Amino acid sequence: MKIGLISDTHGILPELIFDIFKDVKHIFHAGDIGKQEVIQGLEIICPVHAVYGNIDSWPVTIYYPHILVHQVQDKKICVYHDIIKPKYFSYQLFKKNIDADIVVSGHTHATGHEVFRKVLYINPGSASKPRDRKWGTVVILDLDKEPLKPKIIEIK
Repeated sequence: MKIGLISDTHGILPELIFDIFKDVKHIFHAGDIGKQEVIQGLEIICPVHAVYGNIDSWPVTIYYPHILVHQVQDKKICVYHDIIKPKYFSYQLFKKNIDADIVVSGHTHATGHEVFRKVLYINPGSASKPRDRKWGTVVILDLDKEPLKPKIIEIK
């Protein structure tokens, strides 16, 4: 099963997302949604699980939590907007008694991933305002393939 990871849309949903995410079964949005219409657009594709970010305000903040844990198949996926470092966030998860296999974050607008204490941390970058690339990015993750390898897709 493939899932789509997106963050930092800031109210803009590029049209190419519909083609890029056409085969995913769940989409996880890691905050800075910008407008409720972004989530409504993504929901045309499949179920969307989202958290709000630091730029989000009402009404986005009343619909989505600050932190989210959702299980897909045998994987627990935690979504949180602003993770400074996996080591620090790992301790936050421990304090909240949250056990996750995958952590999705945003905020930096820069793509990246790393494994820390057997947890895969992924930042899909920004779909609309990239910092580390010329184009916006999203990630597709195939949960059926081990080891998990995020596929970064540029939105050109």
